[in-house]
Amino acid sequence: GTPVGATGSRLLRGNAPEHEALEADAAAFFRADRALFFGTGYIANFALLTALPQKGDLLVLDELAHASMHEGARAGRAEFKLAVHNDVDAFEDAITRWRAEGGTGRVWIVVESLYSM
Repeated sequence: GTPVGATGSRLLRGNAPEHEALEADAAAFFRADRALFFGTGYIANFALLTALPQKGDLLVLDELAHASMHEGARAGRAEFKLAVHNDVDAFEDAITRWRAEGGTGRVWIVVESLYSM
């Protein structure tokens, strides 16, 4: 069969036509240009936080977000700040301070729906 679970990355396990067909179906369903599936949530979090926020952006991360998000934030190009867990004022303060220091890029807010840390 075609491996689709967390048995390894497509880089190591190979890319199959079934992978690309599934992504094409997802893109059509969501009316998007493309879709990309990741083998694990850990890799998805890490990859997105290293790829999407750019140099000059600010990433404000809930202090209790999953370790994969912390690692992605550290490895990424954007500046990042930690905010007290579920404290909206802490997020707002981090953004306000960054703007006051001259920050002009995009702001990324990173929280979880279910905290596992």
